[in-house]
Amino acid sequence: MKDENKELWLKHLHQELSHRINQLDFATLWPGFHPYKFAVYQDHHVCLDGTIIDHTDAFLANTAIRYEGDMIAIWRIANEDIDLDVLTSKIIHEMFHAFQMDHGESRFPNEIEALMRYQYDPLNLAQKMKEHQLMRALLKRHDMDMMNELLQSRKRRQMAFPYEYLYEANVEQIEGTAHYVELMVLKALSPSRYQNRIGETIKRITTPESLVPIRMISYDIGAILILLCRDYDISFDAGFASEPIAVMVIKDVNMTKAIQTDTKEMASIIVSSQQHTKAIIHDAIQHNDIVLEGCFELAGINIYDAKYDHPYATSTYFLAYVDEGIQKVLNGDFVVQLDEEMKIRKAYRIKK
Repeated sequence: MKDENKELWLKHLHQELSHRINQLDFATLWPGFHPYKFAVYQDHHVCLDGTIIDHTDAFLANTAIRYEGDMIAIWRIANEDIDLDVLTSKIIHEMFHAFQMDHGESRFPNEIEALMRYQYDPLNLAQKMKEHQLMRALLKRHDMDMMNELLQSRKRRQMAFPYEYLYEANVEQIEGTAHYVELMVLKALSPSRYQNRIGETIKRITTPESLVPIRMISYDIGAILILLCRDYDISFDAGFASEPIAVMVIKDVNMTKAIQTDTKEMASIIVSSQQHTKAIIHDAIQHNDIVLEGCFELAGINIYDAKYDHPYATSTYFLAYVDEGIQKVLNGDFVVQLDEEMKIRKAYRIKK
């Protein structure tokens, strides 16, 4: 497609998305929420608020950024085979992140710290999988005793694994609320797609392998927890409190005796995941395609599916770093060697 045609296509896409966004009542999605400007972009062109501008490194990944003083949502268009209702829901997900940042949201987890510190304990994750099975049942039928069982299980895990539970709760807060809003948009625009998405979500959260790495499944779990709390009239502060919802809703839960949990399957999944991570790192080092070497400040990795095996982290799609005060971006998949101060010492490109 010629550049001028790409520009016209991006403008048309932006118009179609704007039309859908204008149909929605944002206050029903989340208290106080409102639309933000948004951009859709490709490698060379950006359509921001209906206007074509040149692409710069400011437009990286799918996220919310501050651009010329305003928070905006951005989305990279990878191909032209697009479901506009789904894309609208995802752009509004990013708008919700802009909303969070505009209101001083304080519950963002320290992702790089958690990448290294979060312990994949078989008991924690086996108990968590039982919770997901309860969630599946609770979405199908109303059972207050079962809901209390879910909250009690979460309270047990908070007490036994405080760091891990708080990390999960914070991701559920930041990403889960945005994902909940995304689901509500889809429900408003296309109820059939919403039902399909709920079915896919139930399947995903009850697949044991989905718990490693933990961050990815937390989008779903945070959203489902909010759905259940609203179905069961369990109140929580929908504003910008200091505690995540997943902590608020278990504060007054009375504990019952712990239930025995089989951890063998989860232990095996954890070991398999760790071996897979080691293999990715080993292969990248053996291939030895070094794209960065020295001492550079780490500006960003794709934390969504990042993996870690001391002292190496993986990042898909991009690696951002600071070189002599200037932020730079490498596109691709990488293994990054980090020192004790989280400085990049080497970065290897992962061979496709």
